[in-house]
Amino acid sequence: MELFQIAAGLLTLAAVLAYINHHYLKMPTTIGLMTLSLALSLVVIVAGYWIPGLAEVARAWVAKTDFVAT
Repeated sequence: MELFQIAAGLLTLAAVLAYINHHYLKMPTTIGLMTLSLALSLVVIVAGYWIPGLAEVARAWVAKTDFVAT
């Protein structure tokens, strides 16, 4: 994946989580996004037990991402 695709995906995910927080949870933005991100990561971990390849796909996607600021 290219940097643009990763940035677009993360931005879209943050927008969806912010929308869910604003309309349903009504928490402060920072707390709501962190809570929903934690919940989403736990869903991926739990889903990995039923879908064996999901954990490897998530690990590979994170491993391909370069988090070093240049």
